[in-house]
Amino acid sequence: PAVLAAFPDEQQVRHWARESTRTTHGAPECLEASECLALIIASLLNGNDKATALKAPEQAEWTSTKIQALATGDYRSKPDALIKAKGYVVDTLEAALWCFSTTDTLEGALLQAANLGDDCDTVAAITGQLAGCYYGKSAIPGNWLNKLAEKDRIEELAIGLINLSNKNDTPEG
Repeated sequence: PAVLAAFPDEQQVRHWARESTRTTHGAPECLEASECLALIIASLLNGNDKATALKAPEQAEWTSTKIQALATGDYRSKPDALIKAKGYVVDTLEAALWCFSTTDTLEGALLQAANLGDDCDTVAAITGQLAGCYYGKSAIPGNWLNKLAEKDRIEELAIGLINLSNKNDTPEG
């Protein structure tokens, strides 16, 4: 949500990604992971293709060498068996980026995330952010949407965040 609210201002996207994470996961590596993800999502919101968006964090400076490795796409050359969803922030983000980058549909990305096991709910949540942003609402299977609790409220909140983002994109915003 922070990315949608702060978009298109990249500095604000990065700032609010960190701040929204800090409340529950204040470790520096967690903050950088959130910022890395936010840069990719912002790139997708700008209409970039998947490959371009996944390269968005490459030019940023990272203090964590593990986040730097994710930002430069090291996960792309890892064998499938080494992708883990163990709950550690770097593993979780790596798994989500891998699920998104190696599939061609929203459903495929989410099913791949769910099939990792372990902390797959977190991986699927992050993968869902990426895939949802890239493929759009129309890519969500109808039977999934029909079972979604509070669907109307979620849509209202998303529209509100997008409207806030649009306000940020005006000269007076």
